[in-house]
Amino acid sequence: MLRSEFVLLFTGNFYPGFREPTQLIHALKALPEIKLIIIGDTSRFNWLFFGVCPQIKLLGVTDHAKCRRLQKQATMLVNIGNRQSYQTPGKLFEYFGAQRPVFHIAGRPDDDISLLLNKLNRGISVYNQSDQIAEALEIAYADWRKGALDQKFNLSLDTVKDYSWSANANCLYKKIKMLEKNE
Repeated sequence: MLRSEFVLLFTGNFYPGFREPTQLIHALKALPEIKLIIIGDTSRFNWLFFGVCPQIKLLGVTDHAKCRRLQKQATMLVNIGNRQSYQTPGKLFEYFGAQRPVFHIAGRPDDDISLLLNKLNRGISVYNQSDQIAEALEIAYADWRKGALDQKFNLSLDTVKDYSWSANANCLYKKIKMLEKNE
């Protein structure tokens, strides 16, 4: 279903003043050929979605298995960065496991996720302004129509293995063992 259309997928929740979809929705108004599926709690922003963009589909809160299936099928996975610098959305690392390009919308100019995506060649990062979002999506859409979008990125699991849950658990385990030795 999803690969015959250019489908963006966002999984997670939106929060006023912290992680908002407003600029993305404004950008999509001019891009009717691009679909957006949102999985998660949108209740604080329902006013923004209804009647504005017919290509937006809200699935609400959905089980994790369905989320993961849809992530693997999407054209690109949307990550909206936080305005604060002290937390990186954990969904980014889940997105890496889906092996799809990430379309990251930076919440602030010094967003570390933008640097990480560039380093790993894992996706596109733009600042949270509707004109920048629309321009980047138009380019991605053109690449997708030519069958060249995925080839622009390194989507292998090998490049992101250091960010996996097992790698993080192993690192934590080693640190705990080191602390135990120092007691």
